[in-house]
Amino acid sequence: MSSRANARRERRRPGDVAPAATVAPPASPWLISPGYDLAVYAGSALWGAALVLALGRWVEPVRLWYLFNIVFTAAHYGPTWLRAYADRDERTHHAWSLYVFPPAVFGFAYVTRGHPEVFAFITFFWDRWHAVMQNYGFMRLYDAKAASSSRRRARLDFALLISTALLILSLNMGLFAPLLAAFDAIGFAPVTSVGTIRAIQIAFGLATAIAAVAWVLEARRIPRGERGRQAPRLAFLICLVGGHGLMNTTSNIFVLSAHEKVYHSLQYLALSWHYSKRRAERAPQASTGTVFRAVFAPQRWPVYLLVVAAWTVLVFVGNRAVGESATGPGLFTALIGGLALCHYYFDSFLWRVRRPQVRASL
Repeated sequence: MSSRANARRERRRPGDVAPAATVAPPASPWLISPGYDLAVYAGSALWGAALVLALGRWVEPVRLWYLFNIVFTAAHYGPTWLRAYADRDERTHHAWSLYVFPPAVFGFAYVTRGHPEVFAFITFFWDRWHAVMQNYGFMRLYDAKAASSSRRRARLDFALLISTALLILSLNMGLFAPLLAAFDAIGFAPVTSVGTIRAIQIAFGLATAIAAVAWVLEARRIPRGERGRQAPRLAFLICLVGGHGLMNTTSNIFVLSAHEKVYHSLQYLALSWHYSKRRAERAPQASTGTVFRAVFAPQRWPVYLLVVAAWTVLVFVGNRAVGESATGPGLFTALIGGLALCHYYFDSFLWRVRRPQVRASL
């Protein structure tokens, strides 16, 4: 220590307070901002339910479902393929998956074309898993942003989301009947009586209650001064459960399906944009490639939306070309099913938060 520093220390009187070190303010626990997150990431599950229920009174439910599947479902597959094939690092690190899985999926769809229920069964259950895991991903992101993430809290988030999803599904025959029909289509009938349905509902209700109690007890372990940073995570959970609870006022499968198309796809489109924009800002061009930066560079969101719109039109036209049944309830042909399975599979590694580049951009 220099003699000048010693002199300053000696001149300090006993009652003097040492100058405080500069401390950076804690990062915001919101992914983008309170207003944006509440409107898009969290709130879309709630306002989406109100929107769909209102539209369902004026628009034929089948038409509503058909329209939302084009505008939202088909559209949100586009960012997955953009991230997978436009990002040079993704093409390099996942070449086997990116170039082998799609032909394998469409090959399987062709081989089983005489028994389309097999392909539909796989798509149905992977779709349900994918939807819950996206909600789980948002819960984990908010916990990480609050700087309170733990393995125990992750397990409880997962248990609560799974049990709640199963309970809501079992309480609404508009949701439960397609599940039973999927099993019946492959020759397996696990539910044969009203009593069995009641037993399933009670079991899922108990599981949800146990998971909820454990979740609340774990939340109380967070120091009181840090609980405010859990507000985004709690808001997301409340809006998610509230939105699906509101949708349980109807049992029309087309209206029910349209709800998830809105909020799930909107969340995905928004998160994909913000993630990719950050990656384009921070990663060198040699890592991302020219095409990726042309779409996702800052202020390029109109380009992103135009590419997604072009993708959606291309999918719609291609789907119409595969057969006369590719409209209305038959919208989901093997083409849409194959794109869906690729979307689910690609997401399993594109959003893997163990990867440094994913954590940095999220």
